[in-house]
Amino acid sequence: MRNCGGWRSGGGKDSGEDSSAYTALVFIDPDSGAKRRVALRRAIPSEAVEPSLVGDTVYFVRQNGEVTDVTTGGKLLWTKATGVERLSTPTVSARRGALYLATPGGRVVALDLTDGRVLWQEKPRTDPGGVQADLAIIGDALYVVYGWDTTDVFSMDVSTRPQRGKATASPANSSQANSSPATASPAR
Repeated sequence: MRNCGGWRSGGGKDSGEDSSAYTALVFIDPDSGAKRRVALRRAIPSEAVEPSLVGDTVYFVRQNGEVTDVTTGGKLLWTKATGVERLSTPTVSARRGALYLATPGGRVVALDLTDGRVLWQEKPRTDPGGVQADLAIIGDALYVVYGWDTTDVFSMDVSTRPQRGKATASPANSSQANSSPATASPAR
């Protein structure tokens, strides 16, 4: 488990509990070891799910392309089917109001942070398969590591892509959150 914002997420599989669904989030203070349990208002099936803690939000990314956005307070914000399978751990740009994910074949999908709708997606750069893609965003440059037989890297300027349903960039004074995701485990 990785430290994220002073709390670590965990439970479920690591604690020997039933892991058929995510029913709670468990945060562990890395300094004191104190645990904070937050019940989810709706259970989230754990089959083929990659949960990621990004800021104050947990994104549950299913291998079938469904993404669920839950606050660290346990409130479900949205669930959307992207139609794109084998998505990566997400990265977020608050400045652009977007959640970015990628496939092992190099396809990038951008979702609106407020409602989860697909803002845009790229065509795959190679055959599907390979290892899980990895993303990083620095300013407006989105870097994607992907590959099958070899590992490739590319970057794109996300400011030239549609943002929250608009063809122009977000206001210059909006804040940006560059984030590194942490992982979570099902908890009951």
